[in-house]
Amino acid sequence: MALTRVSTPAIKDEAITLAKLLHGDSNSNGKFLRANNGADPTFETVNTDLVSDTSPQLGGDLASNGNDILLADSDKAVFGTGADLKIYHNGSHNYFLSSNGDYVFDTGSTELARLTTTGRLGIGDNAPDRELVVKKASSNATIKIEASNAHTSQLFFSDTDTENVARISVFHGSGADQNSMLFGTGGSTRLAITSAGNVGIGTISPSTNFHVHTSSNDTGITLKSTGNTSNAFNIDANRSGANAGIGGIKGRWNGTTVAQIGFNTGSDTTNKDDGYVWFGTETAASNGNVNATERLRIQSGGGISFNGDTAAANALDDYEEGNFTMTSSAGNGNSIVLNTSYNQGSYTKIGNLVHIQAYLSFSSNSNADSYLQLDSLPFTPADLADASGHGRAVQIAYLNRNYAYLPDGAGYYNVQLYINEGNTWIRLYDLNGSGRRIDTLAKFLGAGADIFLNFSYFAA
Repeated sequence: MALTRVSTPAIKDEAITLAKLLHGDSNSNGKFLRANNGADPTFETVNTDLVSDTSPQLGGDLASNGNDILLADSDKAVFGTGADLKIYHNGSHNYFLSSNGDYVFDTGSTELARLTTTGRLGIGDNAPDRELVVKKASSNATIKIEASNAHTSQLFFSDTDTENVARISVFHGSGADQNSMLFGTGGSTRLAITSAGNVGIGTISPSTNFHVHTSSNDTGITLKSTGNTSNAFNIDANRSGANAGIGGIKGRWNGTTVAQIGFNTGSDTTNKDDGYVWFGTETAASNGNVNATERLRIQSGGGISFNGDTAAANALDDYEEGNFTMTSSAGNGNSIVLNTSYNQGSYTKIGNLVHIQAYLSFSSNSNADSYLQLDSLPFTPADLADASGHGRAVQIAYLNRNYAYLPDGAGYYNVQLYINEGNTWIRLYDLNGSGRRIDTLAKFLGAGADIFLNFSYFAA
């Protein structure tokens, strides 16, 4: 039943069923004339003081007609048969007390938000599984943090010991970090993403797409795998031309490029499956941050060229070092035996140039005139044809013949070495007093004789 104060006393037939008459001892109570359904009307007294009335009864809506309904501090509005919800103000704070059920915010047809009894808030979610859930079942869900154009929008992460463990912020004012997203820990900014999209670690002003600023030695970027896996650092560019730069690593001394590794396209611009790597340095760089001067190139076919020489034919394509075991034989059916403790040789191969060093000692021979043949060269000699059609390399070795009748008793004498293309042997000949080759060498290589070999040849 609505309690309505009538400012001008009036009774109108069939207009109202109850009219408040201006009669009584205060504005809170008065006389009412009740129309008794055709019977004689009667006057009744009604008390409108809801505070004094310990059990007021309303038969309809309670309307304030623009006036406040005042509840004193700590007086509660109680809802539910079991006093399930209480709302009150204690003089300092506002309280919503629920002993049963969640707090639900609803339009009457759609639930907007829910605060559960466990303290979780769901916006668009009636069963939030985290402290805060924002959910849109059929569209994007958005949280907006807005500050003035001179202040900061931010999120702080704290624990019970430290207020500012970490933060994410955007400063909207002016300066190097204007409108950059900043990520911080321990009260300091560690990573920045600028409005242009550059990422900086250790700097809020990255000058490139990814900029790492360090302030101590041996710090920077690490790629590490703790499992049985590999790591990769890929530089990929779809260049259209030959010999174009794909990427590079530049060493700069306070902004000036002094060393560089470059990765370039090759000549096949259709398949795009060849390329080369070059290394550059500067002795007195005046070119700022552009490329260094090429000093060495690894060709697409694997050879190495130097100081800007781009020709593949001029490239150094091999380097190798090793040891090998030699065996011996003699011409004219003679036999000669090497001491197996001293039959080792060593080689160095640079490109197709092979250099041999060896010390050989002999155990016995058949004491007949003939040349000495040493077999098992590590690489087959190339065909360096002379006018007669035989490729050969002729060089000098030193022989200790170990015979007392030699002119100096037991000295070292020159011998001639002969190498033929396509064969892995080398033949040694004695030289007569006129320096001509003779087939007498093997006869002098008895027990205790030795040979020092030091020669080079071109491999096929």
